[in-house]
Amino acid sequence: MAFGPAAGLELADALTSEPSLEAYHLLPSVRGDLLAKLGRLNEARAEFERAASLTRNAHERKLLLDRAAACARGQGRPSPGLSALSLSGVSSPGGKVSAGHAIVDSREHTTAKHLTFSGY
Repeated sequence: MAFGPAAGLELADALTSEPSLEAYHLLPSVRGDLLAKLGRLNEARAEFERAASLTRNAHERKLLLDRAAACARGQGRPSPGLSALSLSGVSSPGGKVSAGHAIVDSREHTTAKHLTFSGY
């Protein structure tokens, strides 16, 4: 995260008005992670809960709800090794926005995902 969570959140917020991403669960999960890094835990909790409600994957839902519960307890992250959600990179070359996001469960060695949004 070259420019910090505030800069990443600004870019992620710009994507929230994109109709094609309205029901895409990784956008609120990215926002939740960035908000947690900024210490805005109530907002982060709401974003993780929204992301959990949008995903059809039970494992991802559990990870996202664990993150929401950690925020509700006043922690930015759940117990070590349980899960990690992070923005691995955001850039805006030539007016296009790309964002990388990973969901990792280190207990099960789940493979991280990298997604790219472009044409924004």
